[in-house]
Amino acid sequence: MRRGRQTKTLAVFIVIFMLLLSACSQTSGSTTTTTQTGPVKIGVSVSLTGDASADGQAIKQGYQLWADYVNSHGGLLGHQVQMTFYDDATRPEQASLNYQKLIAVDKVNFVLGPFDDAFTVNGATVAKRYGYSFIQGTGTSPKDFTHGLTNMFSVSLSASRYMASLVHYILSLPSDMRPKTVAYVTSDDGFTSAQVLPVIPELEQGGLKTVLNKIYPAENTDLNPIAASVVASHADVAILGTSALSECTAYLKYFATQHYNPKVLIATSGPDQGSAFTQAVGAKNADHRCVTHWHISKPARAGKVQH
Repeated sequence: MRRGRQTKTLAVFIVIFMLLLSACSQTSGSTTTTTQTGPVKIGVSVSLTGDASADGQAIKQGYQLWADYVNSHGGLLGHQVQMTFYDDATRPEQASLNYQKLIAVDKVNFVLGPFDDAFTVNGATVAKRYGYSFIQGTGTSPKDFTHGLTNMFSVSLSASRYMASLVHYILSLPSDMRPKTVAYVTSDDGFTSAQVLPVIPELEQGGLKTVLNKIYPAENTDLNPIAASVVASHADVAILGTSALSECTAYLKYFATQHYNPKVLIATSGPDQGSAFTQAVGAKNADHRCVTHWHISKPARAGKVQH
């Protein structure tokens, strides 16, 4: 589900709707009226290279899709939208520099959020310094909202509630169909642990037994021993606190070698974009349960992956 996964089309439309309201309110509340001429300039720092480039490219595609749609339907408040993207190379400090340039040098009208928590906090910090609002959809760790960034607005749920639909789905099953045991593994990354840890007491109160609860350093690059502990637990449900597609893929590939196929498997970050999913799990294993986080025409729900 991630973080990505916070890059979906519906989130983009909500972001721009909020921008439109912001633009209208600034115009009506100002004593000095300034007429906007030319395009509406919107700037974004995105991870087009580096470890998070897959998510960065998805974010850029989503923003550009919206801009193209709006421009083909008369523009924003009658003005064409001009998007400017700078690559932060998956380095939070570069995101700060990018937003500094977008605001101070390029003089964009608005800035939108990048990918991931640290990048979002850095970008919002720069925006606050210049009196800009900062609307974003991927900085959803509860810690992101402890920095006094009153200019930052999120269009996504808090990460602590991402798995609410999963919990509801499991506990809604008839007792004879409901899983009995759960294995939890998560990195100590604030985003992943914020999703996984709240689930534990909720499922335990629902009668599911915790057979594994392991937190490992986010810097850990060898996940096979952790995956082995999940397999050894024989848990009916495996909940994985992964922070990148590569981590989730490592788990899935190890599970396949051990023929471990739990009733429910969910990861906080993983392959969720068409062929990236089937390439990671294999076409014959593509019929798994998952939670659809954002979809332009459907609400969040648990269901079978369809390609």
